[in-house]
This record gives sequence, structure tokens and C-alpha cells, in this order.
Amino acid sequence: MSDFEDNVGLGAILVGGAILASLLFGASKEKKRRLAIPVSFSEGLDADIFRLLCNKEVSAIKRLSSIEVDGLSVRCSVKSNSGLSNWHFTADFYDYGKLTGNYWLSSENDESILPKVFLDRVKRDNQNIFLEYPISTEESSMNLIGKNISEVKGHFNGIGFVNISSVSKKKGILDILKKNGTVFRISINGVTEFNGEDRFSKLDPVQIYYIQE
Repeated sequence: MSDFEDNVGLGAILVGGAILASLLFGASKEKKRRLAIPVSFSEGLDADIFRLLCNKEVSAIKRLSSIEVDGLSVRCSVKSNSGLSNWHFTADFYDYGKLTGNYWLSSENDESILPKVFLDRVKRDNQNIFLEYPISTEESSMNLIGKNISEVKGHFNGIGFVNISSVSKKKGILDILKKNGTVFRISINGVTEFNGEDRFSKLDPVQIYYIQE
């Protein structure tokens, strides 16, 4: 192999290493940002309830021998198939200041599905509690009508509604002065007039009607 080929190969290795280091640094920085945001719990959920749900699911899986819960972080000990040793996994449910059920997992045994089974059960339990409690619209229909479709969809998504759809209407003569994307009607489970204190189920269908050329 020539000196030129050696230099090219070394250069490729160095570039690849630099890219990998940059990606790892970016991931670490993003994780710190995600964990640093204070948690705002939805109604019916808090750190104590999260701990109870984790303990409940641990007791339902025989090979999970112990669990440590610190805030929204968990560390579990798992008995090996032989029962002669243990391995561990850790996870956290810190989703940029919210407990949504999303989690981040690190396991000593990547081949085992047991951590995911446990974490998915905890996720299901949290989401079931989340869906049980009604939420207020926080804004009246009058205040939301006239805003852009993206802003209105973001509002309902942000406060916890999970069944949101949008319906476009072709711009007519009376809409000539309205911008594309302007919301002109909102229906929550058939209700089109609501104030900011009216409460609905998170599962209620939200339909947002807007102008589009």
C-alpha cells in the first residue's frame, strides 16, 4: 500500500472518529437538557403514584428481583435464566418536563425483552391514569377562532387532547380577506362554543376547520 493510500485511510478514520465524538457529545448535551427541565405532572399523577405503579409492575414479573425509583428514574435488578446471577437495567421517564410515558432505556442485556415489557406496562398504567382525568380548554372558542391552524392544533395537543383532526374549506368570496390556514370553527365532541374553563375528556374528538385556497 502506498503512502498516499495510508494517509487516505488514516484521514478517513480520523474523520469518522470526529463525527462519532460529535454525535455522542450532542446526545449527551440533549440528555442533560431533557433531564434538567422541572417536571409538571398532569392531574392524577405525581412522583409517589409513579413509584407505586413501578412497584406494582415489578411484583407482576417474577424475574425482576428489585427496583430503585428516584423521581422518574428506575433501576431494576433481573435474575438470569439460570437464577445464579443478576443483571441490571436503568431507565428514565423524563420527557422534557412531562410524564408522557415515553422512556429512555439502558440495559446490560440488550438481547432481553424483559426491560421493555416492564417499562411498557408502566407506560400503559401512566397513560390510563392520564386519560381518566378531564381537562379544560384553557382558551375559549372565541379566542381561538381567527388564529392559524398550526397554532390551534399545537394548543390542543399541548394541553393533552389526543384525538385531533383538521378539516379544510376552500376559500370563498366572503373569505377573500382571510389568510390561508385561518381557523373559523372548532368542535369538541360536537360542542362548538366553549369557554376556557369548560372540561372535556382527553379522548373527545377535536375537529378544527380552517380556510385553504
